[in-house]
Amino acid sequence: MRLLDTVVLVGAVNPADPHHKKALEHIDSLASNPEVFLPSTSILEFDLELKAHGYTAVERETTFEDLSVKVPQGKILALSPLAMIEAVKTEAQDLGYFDSLISAQAGIANAHVVTTDREIAKFARTVW
Repeated sequence: MRLLDTVVLVGAVNPADPHHKKALEHIDSLASNPEVFLPSTSILEFDLELKAHGYTAVERETTFEDLSVKVPQGKILALSPLAMIEAVKTEAQDLGYFDSLISAQAGIANAHVVTTDREIAKFARTVW
């Protein structure tokens, strides 16, 4: 199983990102690969990133409309209480909040995190 990190979403919407093309491939794999999922936490963090970078409500809505076409509803991985317990432990080891969440989800699901984030790689198996 593979879980898409927020960096995939960020790279996919930014044509200037050096990982743009690969990020789009990862997004497309949600529909074509039964083992690829998008954690709900990645969606939430992505929205916070958009807001932090000055996206208007209309721009955010348009971004999520574009994304919704590529992300089948059944490919969203919900956050569980068990993942929260593990995330609290991981966060206590100086990993950021959202990185702790996806690392915990990956650990519970025995999954790889699709990311370029080196901090996550210290706590979970990663691929790009």
